Amino acid sequence: MADEITTRWEGDRVKGGSQIMGMGWKPPPLGQLKLNSDVGVFSDGSIGLGFIVRNGEGQPVLAGATRYKATKGNSTLIEALALRFGFEAASTHGLRIHILESDSKTLIGCLTGNLNGDAAMSLIVGDILAKADGLAVGEF
Repeated sequence: MADEITTRWEGDRVKGGSQIMGMGWKPPPLGQLKLNSDVGVFSDGSIGLGFIVRNGEGQPVLAGATRYKATKGNSTLIEALALRFGFEAASTHGLRIHILESDSKTLIGCLTGNLNGDAAMSLIVGDILAKADGLAVGEF
């Protein structure tokens, strides 16, 4: 079972939170929400999935992280799991994601229909697209 943390931002700060934005990151247009997700691998071999949703002013609205002790799969599949984790959390909180950015070119290719993944990837991408009506997909 994974330990999961999801935080809903109210106002400017959450205790222990940060508003640091990566170089080159741009907020979505006003009235829209952007989801960024990423993964990490820990020294014990476990993986971490994380996401952040920001509004048109660049302010965090929702963020979450979870860690799994064991996994098998390629890096693109793990990136897709992180993205699905973000979409599911946003949906639980009643948020509609308008824009997605990812540093995984392969995942972006699968989401835009330019690349085909294996069966597991196709299922996860299908889950994401089912929640992502009208989504703009980009990479950074």
